[in-house]
Amino acid sequence: MPIDRRCRGTRPTAPSRSGFTLVELLVVIVVAVLFLGVMIPAIDASREAGRRNECAGNQARIGTAILAWHESHDRFPTGVGFSDEASGCASSTGFYFWTFTLLPWLGHADVAAMIGPQTWSGAPGTAESFRAFRETIPVYRCPSDTHVPITVPALGIVDHTQSNYVGCFSPHGFAVEPEANVDCLGKHQRNGGQRTTANPTVLATDPLRTRPGRSVFNFFGVERSLDNVTDGASRTIMLAERLAGNGDLSPRDGWWCEFGVQYSHSRPPNWPGADRYGGNGISVVASKKPGKHGLEPGPGGWPGMLVAARSRHPGVVVATAADGSVRTVRDDIAPEVWTALGSMNGGDDETP
Repeated sequence: MPIDRRCRGTRPTAPSRSGFTLVELLVVIVVAVLFLGVMIPAIDASREAGRRNECAGNQARIGTAILAWHESHDRFPTGVGFSDEASGCASSTGFYFWTFTLLPWLGHADVAAMIGPQTWSGAPGTAESFRAFRETIPVYRCPSDTHVPITVPALGIVDHTQSNYVGCFSPHGFAVEPEANVDCLGKHQRNGGQRTTANPTVLATDPLRTRPGRSVFNFFGVERSLDNVTDGASRTIMLAERLAGNGDLSPRDGWWCEFGVQYSHSRPPNWPGADRYGGNGISVVASKKPGKHGLEPGPGGWPGMLVAARSRHPGVVVATAADGSVRTVRDDIAPEVWTALGSMNGGDDETP
């Protein structure tokens, strides 16, 4: 009997496979992890590069403002000065910083108007000035750093803002130079070791002989101009970075503090040791902020401020030369080259 093949059964076929086996899933996971391991550092590096560029842009704005002020006044702003310097500070207790001077040139004339440098002495009770110091000045802040307002109620300091950009006050390490206005220093209790052999710029005290090399900025009454930058404006650094604090009061943290507007070239960028301060009665101070270095006693009395340039940019700091050009300087720069770059007239021609 013939077989009707139309009715004949057929062997069932195996169902098509879908999804992943466990081994394949593990392979996908491993590949994804490896991909993220490559991409995340690249993304972080890209973001940091963007922040560093923004930091450089901030310094370029500040450098431009400094040179515009120079064009208007035929000199650089004084780093820290007294309002009555011409008469030896016979009557006024007011003083001012380069960070105050530049505010109108950076679009913050309203903040500058609150400060009143003719009368502000830095003491508690100057309410308008203290209100100004609560204002955030974005161009004074590096976006790679964090900023915590400083509050010390006993001193009248409430929510004072921080900054990152500081002027070079010395290639050698002393904030107050031998040529500073001694009358003003004494009347404002700022006199100290600036004319002693503890100061690296002083070779002999009687008669006074000093080491060559001064910085663009200075303390108390020494005027500087581009004509004094005999080492070359592009080879003289006038501005760099330092780290902000963590809300604890430190003499290095604020654009409104005489210690917080300056650094020196006595130590290379991102120096791993503590900064040093020669003020009376200071003990070792450890910073609460990870990565920010402590403060310890130093030589030479009050003027001995050995504060290094530091940043959150890996391996470099951003710096600005006296011609307004901005560059990055590596941490491993030779110390003698870094010191030379902080000098405007030391007789060197070093380049980073």
